[in-house]
Parts: sequence; C-alpha cells; structure tokens
Amino acid sequence: MPRASEAPYRRDCCRAFGLTESAPSAGYSGLRRQATWLLAAKVIGFACNLALPLMLARALSPREYGLFKQAFLSVTTLLNVLPLGVAMSAFYYLARLPERRGQTVWNIVLFQSFAATLGALALALCPGLWHFFFPGSPELAARGGTIGLLLWLSMFGALLEILATANQEVKLSTAFIIGSQAGKSLLMAAAAVWRPNLDTLLSAGLTQAALETAVLFWYLRRTFPGYWRSLDLSFFGGQIRYAVPLGLAGLIYVAQTDLANYFVGWRYGPAAYAVYANGNFQIPLIGLVRDSLSGILITRMSALEARGEARAIAALGDAVSRRLVLLYFPASAFFYYYAGELIRLAYGAQYGDSVSVFRVAILAFPMQAFIYDPVLRAYSEQRYFLLRLRLVTLLALAGALALASRQGTLEAAMTAVVCVHIVERVVLLYKVRVILGVDTWAGTRDLAMHSAKTAFLSLSLLLVLELFQGAFGTWPGWARLAAGAAVFGALFLIVGLVSGLISRDFLRWKQEV
Repeated sequence: MPRASEAPYRRDCCRAFGLTESAPSAGYSGLRRQATWLLAAKVIGFACNLALPLMLARALSPREYGLFKQAFLSVTTLLNVLPLGVAMSAFYYLARLPERRGQTVWNIVLFQSFAATLGALALALCPGLWHFFFPGSPELAARGGTIGLLLWLSMFGALLEILATANQEVKLSTAFIIGSQAGKSLLMAAAAVWRPNLDTLLSAGLTQAALETAVLFWYLRRTFPGYWRSLDLSFFGGQIRYAVPLGLAGLIYVAQTDLANYFVGWRYGPAAYAVYANGNFQIPLIGLVRDSLSGILITRMSALEARGEARAIAALGDAVSRRLVLLYFPASAFFYYYAGELIRLAYGAQYGDSVSVFRVAILAFPMQAFIYDPVLRAYSEQRYFLLRLRLVTLLALAGALALASRQGTLEAAMTAVVCVHIVERVVLLYKVRVILGVDTWAGTRDLAMHSAKTAFLSLSLLLVLELFQGAFGTWPGWARLAAGAAVFGALFLIVGLVSGLISRDFLRWKQEV
C-alpha cells in the first residue's frame, strides 16, 4: 500500500495515464508499450546505420566526406524548416478531432507539397545560395538540381513516421522506421562499395526517398480513404494558425542548431567541417529513448490539457524526466571520459582532432533529460512565447559565434553553442513550471535533488574508472571502451540500488502509478 503522503502523486499519475486508482498499471503499460515499440524500431534503425558513417569516413577523403556531410546537412535543415511544424499538428488534431482526420491529413499533404516545391526550386535555380553558405565547396552548386530533387522527395517520406505515430498506429510506425533505415543503409553501403563518391551517394539517397514517397501515398489511401476530397479552407486556416507559430519557433530552433555547422563550413571549409561534424557525434542509442517518448507525450499531454489536468501533466513530465536523468547523466560522464576511444573507433585516427570538440559538445547532453516541448505544444497559447525565446536565442548564438571566431578554433565554436543551449533550456524549464502552476514546484525540487544525486554518483564513478586504466591501458580502443562500460554500468547499477537512487524510480514505479 502506498503511504498517505504519496496519495496526491498517485492520483496525478493515474490521471496522467487516464486511469482510475483501482487499476493503475494498465495505463502505464500502454504508454510503455507504445514507447517500447518506437524505441525498438529506432534501435534497429540505429543498428542498420551503425556501420554507415564508419564506412564513409574511411572510404572518402576528408574533403569529399565533408562535401557529403554538407549536402545532406542542407537537405536535413530544409526538411526541418520548410514544413513550419504543420506536419506535427497531426499529434494535436488527430487526438482532439478524430472526426476530421481526413481533413487534417490532407491539409498537411497540401502544405508539405507547396513547401517541398519551393525548397527544391531554390536549391536547383539559385546557385548563389550554395556559394554564400559554402564558399569553399563549389561542387555543391553544380549538383543543386539533384540535391533539390532529393529534398522534394524526402519531404513526403518524412511524413510516414509522423502520421502513423500521431494516428496511434505504433506497430505500423515501427515498420516504417525499420524499413526506412534498413533501406537507406543498404543503398548507401552499396553506393560506397561500388563507387565511393558524392554523385553515387546522392543517387542512393534519391532511390530511398522515392520508395518512401510511394509508401506514404499507399498508407494515406489505406488509412484515410478519400482524404483528398475533404478540403475545408476554414479548417485549413485554423490548422495553419495553430501550427505556424510553433513551426516558426521550430524553424528558429533548427537555425540555432545548424547555425554553427554552416558557420564552420563557411569559415573553415569542408575538411574542417568534417572534423567539427564528427565531434558533434550523437551518443549511440541514448537519444533514441527521448525521441521515442516525444510524440506519445505530445498526444497524451494535449488530451490532459483539454481536461484541465495541469497537475497530471506535471506528474507525467516529472516521472519521465526522472528516468531519463538516470540514463543521460551517467552516459554523459562515461562518454566524456572515453571520448578518444569513441571517436577513433567510429571515424578512425585521422579524425583525432574531433575528440576535443566532442568533449565540449557532450556538456549540454544532460539537459536533454528534462521534458518541456510536449508541455508547450499542449498549451497552444504558449507558442508565441516559444517563438520569441527562440528568436532571442538565435541572436545570442550569432553573437557568441562571432566572438568565438576570434579564437579561430573549432572548440570555441562548440563552446558558444553549448553555453547558449544550456541557458535556453533553463529558461524553458522555468516557463513550463510557471504554466503548470505553483502547486507543481514541489516536483521541481524533487527532480533537482534527484538530478544532483545522479550527477554526483556519475562523476564519482569516473574516479573508479581511473583506477582501472592501468589494467586496460594496453588493450585496443574498442576493448577499453567495452570494459569501461561494463565496469561503469555495473557499479552505477549496484550503487544506485543500494543507495535507493534507482529503486525509487524503477522498482516502485508500478506501485506508485
């Protein structure tokens, strides 16, 4: 039986999962089951792509690898910017207005078509854009038409996972993710083996994007029959008005995220950009956990907000954040310590200069454990605050990069990015607590204390790893990384269980919820 002091938290969590207190475990099981399906898909997709950057970094020269990274950086940036968040409105509208599913989807497809065409024409017909952003990479301007076509097709393929997840078809979304990543890996690997150059890799990307587009329109006809006959201009306008402020905030966030990439490519050229991009290495698998939860949390929190359940939203966000802290904090400490082994294993000794960049980048990684985006999307009136904050952050980052350019190092550029990122996250987390109300601040204090304890334990275990370096010192890099992970993980689990840091969050979770 839970203690009396736990009753309010129990009630809030039950409401967060849509339960009665007499049957609390079913809702969490449903949320966990959906997240597990998506996480499994992303893990398999990651496994499919694991060898790809290793292969390309070794098959291509640093300059050609930098050109490849710049070309696909351009496509990825526009994929995130051009939709203006309209596609993400599916999470909001499909949950709240199921009777207008066809209209919601058709509005998204129409807007995506317009944005894709606009972006593709800009890349194909405006070579000056390439010369402005990448003055040291004239090869990209000559391939503007091919890259534009790749963008156009990719804009449609990107809708597959979003629409299936927003429509609560998690198993189908899982299949789409696995198929997409496996297909991409096979095509890119075949291109790298057959003829490792930029043109062949772009052709592989085009083939993959065309297949995804065909699958998208099959899925739309199957799931939303007659969707193209349900245009309602008034509803279309309302959907755009909801999505665009959030989308503009997302656009500014993408600009903020990618600004340093373009700055480095513009300032130092493709070879130095390859070093910087590899230093901005995403920690394997860890980021997939948060990505798998994000879409599900947006849908769940939007439904809770419609019922006025602010405390339930806070309880759900805190519950997820506490678990992510136990993953992100120790992973950050471990990979900071083993940065050299990780980067050299992934990209080879020729990218040793990426190690110092990676050690700066990972300092911002723990902040990703805290949930804020689903809350802001659930409270649609907050979209203008997010837009203003992102604009201020972008201007601050531009100023920080200008100062960093005086140092003339890649580490200085990454330091500017990390500092601005941390400040922005702190402001967002504070704003979320203000939105949810004063009575949720107790959860904030508990989460802060939990985070501090986890950080202390993670850093303390690095001292233990240092004692093992004498035994591991002569081993190959991959063996040192694996042995260190085994020692660090085992000690973190044991000490966490003994101290109660982990037991409160995992072993008693079903009892509390």
